Parts: sequence; structure tokens; C-alpha cells
Amino acid sequence: MTALQGGHVQVVSGCGRDRRAQKAGRPGARAQAVFAEERLEGIMNDVPRPGRGFDIQWPIIRGFYMGPKVSDARAYAFWVDSFNKMMKTDAYAALRAERGLFPFSKTGPELDTFVKARVKAYREIADQFGLIKK
Repeated sequence: MTALQGGHVQVVSGCGRDRRAQKAGRPGARAQAVFAEERLEGIMNDVPRPGRGFDIQWPIIRGFYMGPKVSDARAYAFWVDSFNKMMKTDAYAALRAERGLFPFSKTGPELDTFVKARVKAYREIADQFGLIKK
């Protein structure tokens, strides 16, 4: 975002936080499109999806990640269970919508697999658009 505001880049992948700054009247980015299957809720609900010919999904995957040295399986299971319970609450749904985040409730091995698959897909999309130096 700093590079965008400084005029060093013209496009940046952002999130609802950036949209809140824009709606608050602070200078910065203008949301142009949401690369999601469906229109988002909350602060991002008026941002359109790209037109025809753009079949791109580019979710910003926010979460809590544990490093490979977390060896206590019980601690890992505790956190996975805690997040699964929290994500089922109305308070979490309201906060997610307020921040313009799409519904996303993957944890544990399912999240790990998803993140790795998305990173691979991002690389392929970036390569198709000529964004990867070779």
C-alpha cells in the first residue's frame, strides 16, 4: 500500500482494511474489483466482480499459522478446535462481514492443503500475466 501511495506501483492486492481507509476519506487505493466467486458482504459489498473473461479467484488468506517446530499435538489440536468453535459464533460472522472478509472456515490440515494449492495457483496466474521474472 505504501508503494501504491508513493506512486511506485499502480496496482496492489488489498483487503477490507484498505477499503475502510478509503471510505473514511483517507487517501489511498480505490477498490476496483473483488476476485471472489460471489460479491462480498459488509464494507466490500459495493465493489464489483471483474467482467467476463476474468476467471480469477485471489483470496487473501488471513489466519494464525504455527511453525514446523510446534511439536505438541495436543496444543495444535486445542487451537484447531478453538478456532472451529469460534468461527461458528454470530459474533465472528458479524466481525467478518464488517471487515469485508469472505466466509472462510478452514483449519488444520485442510487449511494447510488449501494454502499450498492457492500459492501454486497464484504463481500460475502471476506467470500468465507476465509478473514473474524468468
